[in-house]
Amino acid sequence: MIAGLIFAVMNFMPGSCPDAAAGSKNRGKSNIVITGETPIHPGYPRLFDNIGTIDSLTAREAVIDDSLYRMSHSATYHMPGARAVSRTRFKTGDMVGCLITADGEIESMWLISRKDR
Repeated sequence: MIAGLIFAVMNFMPGSCPDAAAGSKNRGKSNIVITGETPIHPGYPRLFDNIGTIDSLTAREAVIDDSLYRMSHSATYHMPGARAVSRTRFKTGDMVGCLITADGEIESMWLISRKDR
């Protein structure tokens, strides 16, 4: 786990999050994960709709911490120091942050840390 990183998970209703613009467009009742004063990695969002470990990942769906999510047809994937990388660079066991659309689809996935291999 990233040293010194504190996650706070809070339930927000629409419009109650002062930094809502920094996360995704999903502002319905959702879990917003605040990663601190600064992003986890430079260029990363400060807010994620979900953070968890990849159980499985395909072009159409992802299972993160035993929860199934659809992938947006235009989903993007990001790693520290690299934007818009291939989905195939993400592996089972990787910890990721996700931005999720109002329709419940993952619109972007951000690598937070690799599983110890």
